[in-house]
Amino acid sequence: MSKRQHDNDEDLGEEERQNSPSAGLWCTLPPCSEEPLHFNSQSAFELHYQTFHTNRCEECQANLPNEHLLNLHITETHDPIFDLQKGKGREFLDRAQKLKDAKSDAQKEIEQYKAKKDAELKKFEDEFVGSNQKLEEEADNQVKDELSKIKKTAEAKKSAVIKLLIDAVVAPKPELHINAK
Repeated sequence: MSKRQHDNDEDLGEEERQNSPSAGLWCTLPPCSEEPLHFNSQSAFELHYQTFHTNRCEECQANLPNEHLLNLHITETHDPIFDLQKGKGREFLDRAQKLKDAKSDAQKEIEQYKAKKDAELKKFEDEFVGSNQKLEEEADNQVKDELSKIKKTAEAKKSAVIKLLIDAVVAPKPELHINAK
């Protein structure tokens, strides 16, 4: 195994390098155990440990910036119960989509039924509006016929009525009223 020195040693100040033990520190934790890293100072080792070993997934060796993201990663990636719940979420979305589709299909059917009934009503109105007009015309013609008959009768009996009125005025016949008895 070859030994390598960590790059973070270059980031440290001269004072920290002088205060570090001469033997230095070695990281032998996985995944560094295959090729251990050497650190000249305690602060460089702590920075390395915080970055590569604190929030690390043991199953897939992924490094995450904080514990919260590590917990999310473990739950979402490696938890079989979460996979089942995720499947149920998809089922819920599928059911929601089916409901939306059913609603739109029902709306289309309602529109088709409404259009059909509107067409039937229009046909019915056209059929019977014409018959109402015919009935109105027939009634008007009957009224005109009756009026013309009344006028003819009035013309024919006009002279007789006038003579009867003149006779009643000129030669009155006094009669006792039926209620006067």
